Amino acid sequence: MIKTDAWLWKKHASPLLLERHEKTLVTPADDQVLIENRAIGLNPVDWKLMAGLSEAWQEDQIPGVDGMGVITAV
Repeated sequence: MIKTDAWLWKKHASPLLLERHEKTLVTPADDQVLIENRAIGLNPVDWKLMAGLSEAWQEDQIPGVDGMGVITAV
């Protein structure tokens, strides 16, 4: 398990209401990578997801479909 600080979605449509909390991430599987984001972009796709467009989004989801970072685990 990997612990990190993250901006989490708390079922509010506004990105201004994201909350920063410690989050535990699972260790990546054999066919996955973990990227430590250094920059993200919140764009209309994120706004729609935060507004409830997808039932797949759960509370404490980390928004940001566009990002840039470094691979920290494989």
